[in-house]
Formats: sequence, structure tokens, C-alpha cells
Amino acid sequence: MNNEVETVVTDEEWREIESKIIHQLGIYPIISPTMLQGALGPSLKPTLWRPVLARLIEDGVVIEETETLLTPAERYNKYTKLSLADGG
Repeated sequence: MNNEVETVVTDEEWREIESKIIHQLGIYPIISPTMLQGALGPSLKPTLWRPVLARLIEDGVVIEETETLLTPAERYNKYTKLSLADGG
């Protein structure tokens, strides 16, 4: 059973969230989704911005890359990086 609650936003709210995501990626050219959440602020809940980010990725506006790196503790960690497709 999926416990996620779907949140409905208006077209205007959607465009505002898109603008905020693109603005933050212009300031921070490569950022993790967790860091993006911090940049967007605590009042913008993930249930609101994650669907907008997913659409930006789907539309090719934002690039999502995953990289696995060896840490100094000799463990592999997987990192997700977001960036603007046009380089900002």
C-alpha cells in the first residue's frame, strides 16, 4: 500500500515551484535533492516540489545523474546530482 499523499497544486503554484527549482539550480549548478530541499526552505514540502522536479527531469530541463563513489572509509556510496540541462 502506498502511504504517499498526492498533493494538488494550481497551475500558478506549479509555475512558482518550477521557477524556484530553476533559480536554485542557477545558484548551485550541481546539487543533491536533499540540498535542494534545504535551498527551497522548510515551508515547501517535498510532496509539492518533487512532482515538479520529476516533470523538469522528464522534460529535459533538469539532468539527474547518479554516481557511485568509494568513500574514505572504503565503502561505496551512491550520490544523486541535479543540474540544469543548459548549464545554467
